[in-house]
Amino acid sequence: MEKKELIKIATEVFNKYGYKNTKLTDITSAAGIATGSFYNHFNSKESIFIAVYEQENEKLRNALEKQMLNSPNLVDAVLEMMDTILKKEKNNQILIAWYQPKIGPKLHEFYQNKINNENYHFSIFINDWFQARADKLNLSQKQRENFKDGIALIENLDNSIGVKEMEQQYIVLKKMISAYLERWVLK
Repeated sequence: MEKKELIKIATEVFNKYGYKNTKLTDITSAAGIATGSFYNHFNSKESIFIAVYEQENEKLRNALEKQMLNSPNLVDAVLEMMDTILKKEKNNQILIAWYQPKIGPKLHEFYQNKINNENYHFSIFINDWFQARADKLNLSQKQRENFKDGIALIENLDNSIGVKEMEQQYIVLKKMISAYLERWVLK
């Protein structure tokens, strides 16, 4: 079995059971392969999950890029991005793993390494997108720094709280981000 096909099957299994409730034997049974054959491609459930998560996350990020490019307003674009992420993560057994204590920190580390190595397309896209918007709006250096601080806050919250807490505080968070962008970035 090809690695690509194994990832496709694992995606279906993880979507059905979630990371926590999926056993390696669920994946190998669904793929019709022996456990030893699995280890020809991946060394653990965690490693195949990261590959699955990366593909699922890439789909989300591609949708976000299209959405952000079509949004006429800086504040609306950020708020729409937050809405889309929460909605997609909440309804996806793979993406929701970002907030799960067993695998979430490993996903955070994986993506932080990509960002640190300047190898994360979405991070590069966000930076380029913002620079183009900031130039168009003629934002000062201080306003640009304030925007980056606001995005850093969102990222820190995303990395440190669970999805239930995010859902409970979401309306307040959106209001805070909107007010922050209006007051400290656009004025």
